[in-house]
Amino acid sequence: VLAGEAVALHQAPLWGLGKSIAFELPEFSCALVDLDPKLDLVATSALLARQLLNSDQEDQVALRGEGRLVARLHARPSLNGAPAGIAAPPGLFRADATYLISGGLGGLGLTVAQWMIEQGAKQLVLMGRTGRSPAANAAVATMSRNGARVVVEAADVTDASVLAAILATIRSKMPPLRGVIHAAGVLDNSSIAALDPERLARVMAPKVAGAWNLHSATLEDALDHFGLFSSAVSVLGSPGQGNYAAGNSFLDALSHHRRAQGLPGLSINWGPWADVGLVAEANHIGSRGGLGDAGVKGIEPRRGLELLARAIVDGTPQLTVLPFDLATLLDLYPAAAKIPLFAEVGGRATHVAQLYSRPSLREDYLAPRNDIERRLAELWRQALRIDRVGVRDSFFELGGDSVLAAQIMIKVERAFGVSVDVRDVFQLFTVESLARRVEAELVARLDQLSEGDVQRLLQQ
Repeated sequence: VLAGEAVALHQAPLWGLGKSIAFELPEFSCALVDLDPKLDLVATSALLARQLLNSDQEDQVALRGEGRLVARLHARPSLNGAPAGIAAPPGLFRADATYLISGGLGGLGLTVAQWMIEQGAKQLVLMGRTGRSPAANAAVATMSRNGARVVVEAADVTDASVLAAILATIRSKMPPLRGVIHAAGVLDNSSIAALDPERLARVMAPKVAGAWNLHSATLEDALDHFGLFSSAVSVLGSPGQGNYAAGNSFLDALSHHRRAQGLPGLSINWGPWADVGLVAEANHIGSRGGLGDAGVKGIEPRRGLELLARAIVDGTPQLTVLPFDLATLLDLYPAAAKIPLFAEVGGRATHVAQLYSRPSLREDYLAPRNDIERRLAELWRQALRIDRVGVRDSFFELGGDSVLAAQIMIKVERAFGVSVDVRDVFQLFTVESLARRVEAELVARLDQLSEGDVQRLLQQ
């Protein structure tokens, strides 16, 4: 999103979806191109053709005039490296105002609500689609004992008429509404190939429809804060979370849209929070995949709240809060080594990208099939989180799904330096059949090399 320009909100989800395509299907070389709305069709076509034929691997580009802008992650000095234990600035929330939290009955929403009360808020409305849980009841009771008035609404933020009724009650019976936090969300991980309209709508509705309803229904309220809890998935992409990336990209764009209209707006692309939120709930019920498996560390709740306070004061419309290990990410998803977005994050990013952009060959080309099977079985065991894998056990009967299978194939390419067509192995996806295909690819690659080439490769 470019400062000072109108935001095409309806196109934003496609940008997020494209980032997940780049992870899941690297062979397609998916690129995201933002066209200049001021140019005519002829000029736009010429610039687009030039970009598509460019070989510099820039995969997020905004064409403006005869030039282009590219995407890079940069550290934010006011947040990055800030020591823990810093108190929120005084007056962040007011006792004579009301604050609305959608998704307020989930783990993350309740954590934020309790923190807001610590920072001075006294009037909260918590919206949640599923209503109160025992944990929510206990948290609300604690907040009430601390002197806060907490109103609980079992309501779906995607229903505009229900939201309008809640806001009408706030305006007639409570202090003025001065802040909104949109923390609602749903996970339904799926590979790109398995996404259908229902799975897209289920995940995107709380993000897109919910956020838009909150935005449009509060335009006449004098808000101090309009916080959108987005995800780092919309910035980085993530295999198996295309629908989630698409929905959260809308939140990011909406924040910029509001700021362009002179309204408060802050979208935070959170990494997973430790012990609270959707990722913690997904881990509890056994769901796998996403950033949590890619070297991303959980954000400790107290630290996350400190950073939330600093982000509100910082005044930037969009920030990413994500503690992660770039080397681990690139080990799991080597396609990320070619993503220029990482080029300026940390001093070692370029070195790590170069390290992971070529296969290791010393053992792989000489490995007998039983060694290949042993290494593949270990990959499966780690991915499925089970103790033992037999060479003839079906991956899908062991509990695997298409998302994990796609991740396995990416790891195979990284480990052995060869690419196996998934269509050759998915019908009978066992360690034995995959090892046979890997061995065939290794032999085919060796057949194309001279003896001197092989010797040089094995000496690397």
